[in-house]
Amino acid sequence: MRITTEQTKNGKIRVFADGEYSFTVSGDFWYSFSIYDDDEISPERLSEIQRMALVNRCIGKAYSLLARRAHSEWELRRKLSGSFDEDAVDQAIAQAKELSFLDDTRYAADLAEELLRLKHYAPSRIRAELLKRGVSRDDADSALATLDFDAQREL
Repeated sequence: MRITTEQTKNGKIRVFADGEYSFTVSGDFWYSFSIYDDDEISPERLSEIQRMALVNRCIGKAYSLLARRAHSEWELRRKLSGSFDEDAVDQAIAQAKELSFLDDTRYAADLAEELLRLKHYAPSRIRAELLKRGVSRDDADSALATLDFDAQREL
């Protein structure tokens, strides 16, 4: 397949295979493959690059969501699943965990502390909120065990 590209106004690259539009990616991503206009590549290689582009977009979306606020793995998976396939979501979540951007134990502890301190929720309500947000029972129980409810009552 003969590859041609077209740069968009926002710096993205539109990729065409044999004159037919295939996909759009960031310039950095595309140029990392060292493929230039009029190069010939196999359909399999083009498909592989498209797949990598999808995973790359999914990872970017995951990081964007996590930059706004912490999420449980369940929440992040649910949000990403609306736009990406299961394999891309799995890869994005694995990378976020590997880089410690996604940690359900830490998320549960931080959220439990916030719900107690700011909203003055009772332990049962905090546990319910954690479970509703996809935190495991073990992580919810661990988070509750670290809280000092007696000190909160004195305030």
